[in-house]
Amino acid sequence: MKKHNTYVEAIWIKILVLGATGVVGFHLTQRLEKTHEIIRAARNSKSADMRVDLSTEAGVMRALDCRPDVVINAVKPALSVDEMETNWQEAYNLNALLPERLARQQKKMGFLLVQMSSDGVYPGRKGKIYDEGSQTYPQNYYCYTKAIAEERIACIAQDYLILRTEGVFGYDEKGTNFFMRMADADRAKRAFCAAADQFSQPICALELSRLAESLITKGRRGIYNACGCDFVSRYQLAAKIKCEMGWKISLKKSSINDRKIPVQPYLQVDISKIERDAGKVASLSSQIGELKRWMDENRYV
Repeated sequence: MKKHNTYVEAIWIKILVLGATGVVGFHLTQRLEKTHEIIRAARNSKSADMRVDLSTEAGVMRALDCRPDVVINAVKPALSVDEMETNWQEAYNLNALLPERLARQQKKMGFLLVQMSSDGVYPGRKGKIYDEGSQTYPQNYYCYTKAIAEERIACIAQDYLILRTEGVFGYDEKGTNFFMRMADADRAKRAFCAAADQFSQPICALELSRLAESLITKGRRGIYNACGCDFVSRYQLAAKIKCEMGWKISLKKSSINDRKIPVQPYLQVDISKIERDAGKVASLSSQIGELKRWMDENRYV
């Protein structure tokens, strides 16, 4: 991987994607495999090139045996955000300890470490717009572990890129993200509940993958808010998806107050830095339209 000024001549580099079958990892591999050598690592998926338990030091070292130029950590525990509040050890091992182990190996091996983080590290107060330099103050255990991961990477790693994202939707094998759960409810003719009082800037995994690829190939480093440009509630997101996809699903409003964990009601972030370095972020409607075309072409729906 040759650096030329601030750009990377990434004609053909080896990229290890950890968590390659989740919504972020899947779409990243789909995009990056067109121009790079991709190694997909996941714990149990049959479609992965490598099955590995990344909750252990031995698993991390085994994954890195391929000597990658870039390591993208898109691992997410097989737990919901709510479940992480009580399953502390599993959440900590993958959300905080894994990134720390990767950071230590980055320092030794010299690969670029790309960490998928969350804008949930911000306090999420009404009327506040957070940029990359804003104070972090996570409100639940999931976001706390993400903040720890960021701190340890910044302290240990010498070459890293951290993407703070939120509300990522798209296709994934297990069908667990917001979009896939909506698709399942539509097929089953079941009502779908979405919070009307939880606002953020959701992003399609296809658009997130485009932004990530652009930052990697241009040699950008540091922390970026990698979110959409539309500030909407979860219910409004569901309504947009329903409209663009042409689904007949019945939508019902819910509230974050119904959940047993604290959830930031307002996560509004400044995306001017990533738009400057990776290009303008597409509108939410455009992103959903692109996802529909992609799923139709690949016969996933």
